[in-house]
Amino acid sequence: MRLRLWWWLWLAAAALAQSPAIVATRIYVADPCGKARPTFFVDGTPYNSPVTLLWPEGSKHILSVASQQIAPGIRCTFSNWAGVRQDGEEMVKLDGLTIAVTAHRDVAAFKAVGVLEY
Repeated sequence: MRLRLWWWLWLAAAALAQSPAIVATRIYVADPCGKARPTFFVDGTPYNSPVTLLWPEGSKHILSVASQQIAPGIRCTFSNWAGVRQDGEEMVKLDGLTIAVTAHRDVAAFKAVGVLEY
């Protein structure tokens, strides 16, 4: 009986050790366009405000934003995405409006970068 208990405890510990870490990743639109609440997509799901998602480290995801979005009195043109470190600094520019990203503990966020035109 004791051997069986130890066996199950060992299996549970081994399973936990192999589970990927969960990372919180924020997805948002950088200001000044963020104030217009443009729509962006994460894995096909639309959002129009910042969102923090819990992803297994190493998982792959698709981010996309339309090149132009218009709100009353505002037009934003988007050019790229950027990866943001834990300290808030941009770490990498990611060209394209639709990009594939990998969840990683060193990346705190991805932001869509746009230019406010009016």
